[in-house]
Amino acid sequence: MKKVFILGALICSFNLFAAWKSSPYVEITQLYPADSGLIFFTTHADTTVSSCEGGKRFYLPITGENYSVKASILIAAYMSKKKVFMTYDSNQPKSCAAVVNRFIVQR
Repeated sequence: MKKVFILGALICSFNLFAAWKSSPYVEITQLYPADSGLIFFTTHADTTVSSCEGGKRFYLPITGENYSVKASILIAAYMSKKKVFMTYDSNQPKSCAAVVNRFIVQR
């Protein structure tokens, strides 16, 4: 019984802390490499998590897992004009750029 309770508590805690939100497939319109990571602008806006450029500013922090791979893929998507489907935490504190957790590049 104890194990079932612990498992249930863990499952509930994951759902409370992260409310994932996704964009439609969007174009990356600008890249802004910075010392802290890769900032990029899209045709998708979400003013609930991003307060700059009308909510169209997103961010990959250099401290994030697999930063080099993610940044390289975003740069390639931008250069080849491929669309991306982004996923980010909608509960993150509102800032100038929303931190993107993962994404898919459309072929």
